[in-house]
Amino acid sequence: MASFLPSSEKKMAVIVSKKTGNAVVRNYEKRIVRIFLREYWDLLPDGLFVLIRIPKRTGVFLEKKNDVWHLIKRTKESLLK
Repeated sequence: MASFLPSSEKKMAVIVSKKTGNAVVRNYEKRIVRIFLREYWDLLPDGLFVLIRIPKRTGVFLEKKNDVWHLIKRTKESLLK
């Protein structure tokens, strides 16, 4: 789930549910999502605060990358309307 809020500058935050395992696993999930967001960061418009909430989930690295890519793609399409 993601929320996109207006902001004075482009920012991001990642929240991981405690149902996702111990602190090591949660930090790993946050780190991965931040890496993917940085990769696609230039595709998002300026003045946007990106808040991503990660519920309990499993999956491999590439599935997570595709999830973030589809999230960015949908967001960009909805903002252009």
